[in-house]
Amino acid sequence: MRPLTISQLERDTGVGRSTIYYYISEGLLPPAQKASATRAVYDQSHVDLLRDITKLKAEGIGLREIQGRLSDRIAAAADSDVDLVAKQNEQTRTAILQTAAHFFAQRGYEKTRIGDICKEVGVTAQLLYSHFPSKRHLFIACYEVYFAWMHAKVAPPIEATNDSAARMAWRNWASYGIRALSPDLQAMARLEAIYE
Repeated sequence: MRPLTISQLERDTGVGRSTIYYYISEGLLPPAQKASATRAVYDQSHVDLLRDITKLKAEGIGLREIQGRLSDRIAAAADSDVDLVAKQNEQTRTAILQTAAHFFAQRGYEKTRIGDICKEVGVTAQLLYSHFPSKRHLFIACYEVYFAWMHAKVAPPIEATNDSAARMAWRNWASYGIRALSPDLQAMARLEAIYE
């Protein structure tokens, strides 16, 4: 279930936000989950219901009758226990990490700017720093991304062979690959070991 902002919901359905808010107030749509005082999160059930409301209105059916016809689906959507805010936060964190990992691998630590990462992901610096307190924390978190990339490359060939020498060669290649992806990360790890 993909979390949506009000702008994404408008774009996906062609229904304006004032109409969406009106439908929620009239009980034609379930309320959005509040992420903050100024931000709400919607899901696919809102998209589906809005499309059905639009279709039924085009057939000349009034809003009260539409509400009656869709009441079971509206209630089911309102009772959903999926935490859309947590899901959206996790998606944002993952997008930041993946983008940062690419930037750090291409440019190194010093030449990677937080502003460039934010622009690429489409988030504010404030939102990025709510997930990672500093550029250094973000950089260190990228190690897991590099590890996942290498694991995805080497796991299939390692599992496909019974040759222990070939398995060791693949593991060594992965280790060198992680170092090649971000030599700055290796240098930072060595400094961390020397100076707490």
